[in-house]
Amino acid sequence: MTLRKTKAYPQLLLCIFIILLSAASSFSAPTPTDALKSTIDKVLVILKDETKSPQERKAVVVETVRERFDFKSMSQFVLSKNWREANDAQRSLFIDKFGKILENTYAGRLQEYSGETVKYLDEKIRGDKALVDTAVATAGNDIPISYKLRSEGDDWFIYDVVIEGISLARNYNATYNEVIHKEGFDGLLKLMDERIQNGDLKE
Repeated sequence: MTLRKTKAYPQLLLCIFIILLSAASSFSAPTPTDALKSTIDKVLVILKDETKSPQERKAVVVETVRERFDFKSMSQFVLSKNWREANDAQRSLFIDKFGKILENTYAGRLQEYSGETVKYLDEKIRGDKALVDTAVATAGNDIPISYKLRSEGDDWFIYDVVIEGISLARNYNATYNEVIHKEGFDGLLKLMDERIQNGDLKE
């Protein structure tokens, strides 16, 4: 069956085109800022949910954070040359333990949340990497926080956080590589286990 061409035919084609374009846009990949904001918004909603206990809120925050962080890429950066020298088992253990430390550190600090808001200031994209500048608005001043993300598939994942000019990954890089130099890779894994078990997650 063919569509009869009437005077309304061009308008009909235009409507179909607009509908298809709108549908395509609704399923388009998120920008780095979109991806970051979706996670931060979820976390803020969780923190405001007084129907849950602090332990329940922390558990949900940890799960939300885990979905947005690229622990493998961050681990590679943190360990630098020691990543290449480690075996597969050591790498796997490090990613798991490092992820737990970051999740609990992040979740623990968010428990101090008292109504602060987040401003999204700028976004820069270079290839598969992006930098999103934000600021946490407190009663006294704005705290600048920048997120470094990399694309994978149709989404963006965090591989470093820079707080007031200090890179989280570089900070761990200096600390962990010093431990490896003195006590070896297995010595670092043992230290990480102790910190996780003792709940001593502050840097």
